[in-house]
Amino acid sequence: MIIPDHLIHPINSLQQNMFINAPTISQTAALKCWDDDTIAELETHVENYRKSRSIILAELAKIPEIDKKNIAPADGGCKY
Repeated sequence: MIIPDHLIHPINSLQQNMFINAPTISQTAALKCWDDDTIAELETHVENYRKSRSIILAELAKIPEIDKKNIAPADGGCKY
């Protein structure tokens, strides 16, 4: 960057602040995560994971070599 000498310190100060703060686009995207439509979309993914987990657990239970006492469902798909 080519700037006059008297602007070096102010420009450096601004530039340093830009590097230590999250970019505006990231902050805007993070806020979008709390919109109702975004949460609804995420809930559909959680439901898909819940269904997949049920299928996997049911299929594991059919394998005779697997001790059923050692199969524990993950709680990540549970809704609290």
